[in-house]
Amino acid sequence: PFLPAGPPDPLIFEQFDGINTQTTRPGVPDNQAAWMDGWMPIAPRKLRTLYDVGDPILFEDDETISFFAFANIGSTPYAIVVHTDGSIHAVNTETYAQTEIAAAGTISSASRLNVGITQYGSRYVQIVSVQTNGYFIWDGTVFYKAGTLAPPVTITAGGTGYTSAPTVTASGGSGSGATFAATVAGGVVTAITITNPGSGWTAGQSVTLGFSGGGGSGATATITIMPFAISGTTIEIYAGRVWIANGATVTFSAPGSIVDFSTASGGGNFTSSDSFLRVRFIQLLQTNGFLYLIA
Repeated sequence: PFLPAGPPDPLIFEQFDGINTQTTRPGVPDNQAAWMDGWMPIAPRKLRTLYDVGDPILFEDDETISFFAFANIGSTPYAIVVHTDGSIHAVNTETYAQTEIAAAGTISSASRLNVGITQYGSRYVQIVSVQTNGYFIWDGTVFYKAGTLAPPVTITAGGTGYTSAPTVTASGGSGSGATFAATVAGGVVTAITITNPGSGWTAGQSVTLGFSGGGGSGATATITIMPFAISGTTIEIYAGRVWIANGATVTFSAPGSIVDFSTASGGGNFTSSDSFLRVRFIQLLQTNGFLYLIA
């Protein structure tokens, strides 16, 4: 009985002035709104629709999702999902295909507060966790962790005369099992892809690469092992470096490197004693050309 006669007058946001939550709905001026559901005015007569809930991309029968984040390798979008059993899965958000990229127990204490995920350009996904060796890299195919070889392989000389891809082998240190695929163009080795990062290397060991076959000679390349004793709760890429926070300490890599955290190369760490830091850093965030440390 209290409805007005006829249809209500439309509200036209010619000069939309935002959302007003400081008064009751009847008290909100016509150029403001008390609530928005599914759309947002951005300019006169222009609206931006907001995404609705989509179809499920992952069905779980026996494992609980502890944490997830989104990334992409090349142009392929993924949801990176950490389960409570410490396993890590990648879900292609276009095809919904699921890949286990790390087995159960990889993350020792899986929770939103203990795991961080970021990406280096569109080439690598990086995961950090609070544990003894808590730094991991995934390149869309291969998963790297402490004790394995580390990406990328750096070609220092392409050699000459190669008519086919040479065999690449790793030697040095206590590890084994690494395999590679070389690419040749114009008689020169132009790229080396790690197909298996091996295992068993320990901190401080060095690895050399050898080339055999292929009809040529002179190719050389360098490779390193994944870093040990890196851990944290949040990770970000800024200015070509990896930044990892663990409590009040921030560790950063050398310029242009995703695996070299040594001070000799320009990496290092600092521990904040600022008055605002009452507990710990909870997020590192790059935006607008700055790295923000959120505590």
